Amino acid sequence: MKNADTVSGRRFFEKYLSTPENFPVSFVYGGKKYTGLGGLGARKIICGGGDSSRVIITAKLDSSVSVRAEAKFVPSYGQSEYTVWFENEGKDVSGVISDVWGLDINFEGKNPVLRGCMGDHDNFYSAYEHDLTASDRYFLSTGGRATHIVFPYFDLVHGNGGTMLASGWAGTWEALFSSSDRTTRVRMRSNCYLNAALLPGEKVRTALYVFLPYKGRNYFDATNLWRRWFMEHILPKANAEGDPLKPFSTVWFAPDTGLPNSDGSISERSFTWKPTLEKLKAEDLVADFRWFDAGWYFDPDGNTVPTDW
Repeated sequence: MKNADTVSGRRFFEKYLSTPENFPVSFVYGGKKYTGLGGLGARKIICGGGDSSRVIITAKLDSSVSVRAEAKFVPSYGQSEYTVWFENEGKDVSGVISDVWGLDINFEGKNPVLRGCMGDHDNFYSAYEHDLTASDRYFLSTGGRATHIVFPYFDLVHGNGGTMLASGWAGTWEALFSSSDRTTRVRMRSNCYLNAALLPGEKVRTALYVFLPYKGRNYFDATNLWRRWFMEHILPKANAEGDPLKPFSTVWFAPDTGLPNSDGSISERSFTWKPTLEKLKAEDLVADFRWFDAGWYFDPDGNTVPTDW
């Protein structure tokens, strides 16, 4: 695969995601700080199949609380990902879990630069390119929508290549990028305000963290590599046989309301979209999908949506 750094990717997977003591997670349990999963009697299970390899690492924080790290590696792209779970398997309330950084790791390489784009609404997906040797870069998403205002996808350039990073999470998250000499520390967490005990049978997880290393420092090469990987391994398939999706058409009637609105969806009413839909049917303009945005939030005047939304 062009510009995919499969060698560095495998080295990363074996060093960090297959080795308990190096696993890139940190947290506090019962007042004690843990970095990695070493010293916890961890067990490792390796399994493969198809075009990926998987590693499951399990450890115990005490007689009741277990930690389970589930990691995956795609050799053809050198891509890795993982999620960490904490579960109370006992009969009593657990100790307090807090300060969980689902990703806490150092990347080596000179001249680190962070590239990416911001989120929607306030920032309208504006692009940025930040020299980490000049200052740190911090992101915080507090509204419960992961791509609102800030965006959890990052392109970290370091040394003669870089790593595409992503946090898969549908809620609050934060990320900090800081550089010192040839090392860039990356910390991300999805459980920003987690400070709780688990009842028997309860479990909590981190986000899914994704890593895709690449060769060179070219922005377009790195971005297109990510796109190829995403389309091949993440994008839903057309059927159970794995055939790719074919082009399809969608329609969106929100701007066609004649009513004031803030983002195009709050104003949708049955008396606005229904005539439009009937006209399309009459003209035999049939789309594959009719797109509805959310209607559960307040309008610009602070009112809830009407009952016929």
